[in-house]
Amino acid sequence: MARRVWDPKLTADPWGWLEDQFASLGAAGGTGPWPVDPADGPELSRLSAPIVSLARPLGPDRCGSAARCYELTWDAAESVRLMIEYLRRPDLLDEERVARWRGTGVPDAAPPEQGTAPSGAHADSPA
Repeated sequence: MARRVWDPKLTADPWGWLEDQFASLGAAGGTGPWPVDPADGPELSRLSAPIVSLARPLGPDRCGSAARCYELTWDAAESVRLMIEYLRRPDLLDEERVARWRGTGVPDAAPPEQGTAPSGAHADSPA
């Protein structure tokens, strides 16, 4: 299995990296620009700072518990299960922490009600 290689800018400043990606329409990543409709490109680029402001309250540093992390990422449970399946050292996995994504032994593992925003996911939340 190939090792992932992260852009050093992403590691150093993930929010700055994300803003640069939107501002450059993906060209900052070195893989060429995203296939964006030319009429939409300038507006999307101008919206880079507001997009990052909306994303910050959903960052991994904002989930202080397994329940909160699950609330923010319940829709990725299938991907999490797949990643867990390929762990080289599954014995190091905190089973209690990932139980909600696995759907094992957690009575409140159901996703949030449709049509409701997760608590704390407000555009006016402080960054």
